[in-house]
Amino acid sequence: VETNGQPLVMRGVNHEHVWFTNQTDSFADIKALGANTVRVVLGTGKRWGPSNDVPEVISLCKQNRMICVLEVHDTTGYGEEAAAASLDEAVDYWISQKSALVGQEDYVVINIGNEPIGNTDASQWIDATAAAIKKMRSNGFEHLLMVDAPNWGQDWQYVMRDNAQTVLDADEQGNTVLSIHMYSVFKTAASIADYLDRIQAKGWPLVIGEFGWQFQDGEVDDQAVMAEAEARGLGYLAWS
Repeated sequence: VETNGQPLVMRGVNHEHVWFTNQTDSFADIKALGANTVRVVLGTGKRWGPSNDVPEVISLCKQNRMICVLEVHDTTGYGEEAAAASLDEAVDYWISQKSALVGQEDYVVINIGNEPIGNTDASQWIDATAAAIKKMRSNGFEHLLMVDAPNWGQDWQYVMRDNAQTVLDADEQGNTVLSIHMYSVFKTAASIADYLDRIQAKGWPLVIGEFGWQFQDGEVDDQAVMAEAEARGLGYLAWS
């Protein structure tokens, strides 16, 4: 991310806005932690929302001097979760909000869809994500785009790790960043470092879009997540 032409590494927190739309004080609270970025949960209306308050959300981000990463949550687990929206449907939502988003490219990152493919045929992520990027660009979006990994964001089958070049090449503007979520799969210092090593060896842009200190399969080494990200100059966004 760049602000006023200067690079900015995302350091922030996820905010579950679509479920707590009245808790807008959270933006100031997140800023008070020292964050420069907030990842905001939105809904298309298929499962949650619809989130039609995008202008207000962007205003709150700007008031608190934070980069706004906007994400559609309805895509979570598509292919395994029957109620989930497709990435194509997520793009339709962004198109419906285009008037609020155009002109905000210096402040807004569009995370096309949260954890957009479950564990069923995770390889469909490649074509679906490439198509979503192309559709965003063909509809005039010039924002930095963020794309989450399959396997509920955790990429344990390594579809993103091994095939992301196809997705990155789909962006004619070369302005897409990959996002890995680190919970039960990447919960040890060794597994965290290994994954980041393999992505960075390919020269691909990456952010740790979600991580938490605990999960149902045991505690996550959140300190290793942050330390590895800091050492490598990678962005990270803790789940709230």
